[in-house]
Amino acid sequence: MSAGQPDQAGSERSAAHPLDERLAAQYILALYRCGRQADALAHYRQLREVFAEELGIDPGQELQSLHQAILSGDAELSAPTAQTTDRRPAEVAWAVQCQLPLAAPSFAGRAELIHRLKELLTPTATVPASTTWTSA
Repeated sequence: MSAGQPDQAGSERSAAHPLDERLAAQYILALYRCGRQADALAHYRQLREVFAEELGIDPGQELQSLHQAILSGDAELSAPTAQTTDRRPAEVAWAVQCQLPLAAPSFAGRAELIHRLKELLTPTATVPASTTWTSA
């Protein structure tokens, strides 16, 4: 199930785990967001029957609230859009800070190590420009 799109796999997962309320809530919400309100309500009724038969209880408060919100057509159940998705300032700041700078002009605090590396990598003896070979 992705972004409010119920699929066959979502239905199979929900059927394979009929007592998983979180999974059931996600599937019911996905059905509702796809305009399949009747299917969402039918899935809740089926889930409620399973809970009553196997456990002798009603679904939890979260599922009951979701069911009630679907019945009342609660606007908060609609899929979030880019404009309505609201991020806290700390999340925005973290998203920016978790990236490395584009260009790092130098290694901070490593000047001594870089100098030492340059010394080690620089040849100490100079090679004469021309050498004469004699054969024996």
